[in-house]
Formats: sequence, C-alpha cells, structure tokens
Amino acid sequence: MKRLREHIAPAFGLSDPTRITRVLKAMGYVLSNDFAIKLLILNERRRVNANVILCGDTGVGKSEVFSLYSTVVNADSEVIPDMLMELKTALKKVVQVRTMLHPLTPV
Repeated sequence: MKRLREHIAPAFGLSDPTRITRVLKAMGYVLSNDFAIKLLILNERRRVNANVILCGDTGVGKSEVFSLYSTVVNADSEVIPDMLMELKTALKKVVQVRTMLHPLTPV
C-alpha cells in the first residue's frame, strides 16, 4: 500500500508522497485499490471541470469519499489536516464523556 500512496500523490499535485500518508493516518483510513481509483476519478473529473454524481445506498461512503478527497487535495496546506485531526480528537472526547455520563442514552 505504501507504493500505491507514493504513486497517486503526484496526481493530486503533492510533491511529498508522505503527505498523503499523514492525511490518511490522521483521518483513520486504509487506502484500498478501489478507494484510490475513486479518488483518482474524482480528481480527473475536477481537473476537466466535469460534474460528479455519486450514487449508492445509505452508508456506502459517498460523503467519506468527498471528505477524504477534499482533505487530500488540500494536503499541501499545513492547516487543514491539522484542524481535521484536532476536530476528530475533540469529537471523540465529547462522545466518550457523554457515554460515561449517560451510558444508555444513544449519541
């Protein structure tokens, strides 16, 4: 998988392939071949200004694809991946505290 990340990084304009690795780790993703292809297709469609419509059942990851894609595209910015990681950490803490205070109440 390391080679996969190294090979797709230039497609997103990332000169440093370790950036995509850091983004994936920060967001908790394991990059599969299928997911990498989806990201590359989205990137090519954006580059030619083509519209994109993702269809699928609830929970298949349509929003996640766009979320990860936007983070990867902006990975050259030092701010966005760090902000996402901080937000994810803060949300986990809120859920943990709420679960400890109200263990039977759905979040």
